[in-house]
Amino acid sequence: WRAGVLLGTATAVPVFALFATRIRPTEPDRPDERLRDRFALSTITALLSRPPIAFTTALAFLCAFT
Repeated sequence: WRAGVLLGTATAVPVFALFATRIRPTEPDRPDERLRDRFALSTITALLSRPPIAFTTALAFLCAFT
């Protein structure tokens, strides 16, 4: 298990460093609008009802707890 943690750390640190140095903050398009108002529950439900998306989401959910 130590090798797995070491591999994850060895991957995450350079990725974070590249992200922190290359990505610049941007101004929001609609700063006065709440994020909750941008998403419709029906749109998310329709997206998650697609079999490939549902399978990938379920797989990611299960792997997150193992």
